[in-house]
Parts: sequence; C-alpha cells; structure tokens
Amino acid sequence: MKRQKGSVLVQVLMTAVVVSIIAAGMMHLLLMRSQSIKRDEDRMVGTARGQGAVMAVFSGWAANGGTNCTAVPGFTLNSGVAGSCACTYTANDGTGTTVTATSGATHCNLSLKALLP
Repeated sequence: MKRQKGSVLVQVLMTAVVVSIIAAGMMHLLLMRSQSIKRDEDRMVGTARGQGAVMAVFSGWAANGGTNCTAVPGFTLNSGVAGSCACTYTANDGTGTTVTATSGATHCNLSLKALLP
C-alpha cells in the first residue's frame, strides 16, 4: 500500500515538473515576441527622432536664408561659425541626439548620432 502511494506521489510530482517546464517555455516565447516588438518600436522612434533632427537643421538653415551653421531652434550649436560647413548641434530635449555638419566637395554633409529611447 505504501509503495503505491509513493508511486502516485512521484508520478504527480513528475507531471508537475513537466507541466512547469512547458509553461516556462511558453512564457519565454511570449516574452521573446514582446521584446522583439519593443525593439522594433524603439528603432522606429529613433529613426523618426533622427529624421526630425536633420529636418530641423535643414529648416533652421533655410529660415536663415540658406546660411550654414547658424542657430537652429531646439538645438545648441556646440561648434562652428555661421556660414561655414563645420559645426555640431546637440538636441536640447535631453535625448543625446547630435547632428554634425562637415564640408563636402559641393555641399555640407550631415551625420547623425541618435540614441534609442
């Protein structure tokens, strides 16, 4: 009689272990999916922020008659002289977005450094 009770107890415990392993695997799959979605959302937000930063610099330059390296609303001009093509802007929103202008053969080249949210 004791052996039968012990055998049933072992079977119940083994079943519980198997079910918990299956549940843990399913939770892992669900969390992987949500992490993937979050990464994609962060990438889209970072891309939109970067495009907005570059467009703000273009708009600021256009508002100043096309003069390069001039003050741009929402950005701090860290280095550079008005009219040149060598300057660095940092976003004032605390995101760490940096736009750098360098002179190219025929026009200014802009490079962007933006962090994911």
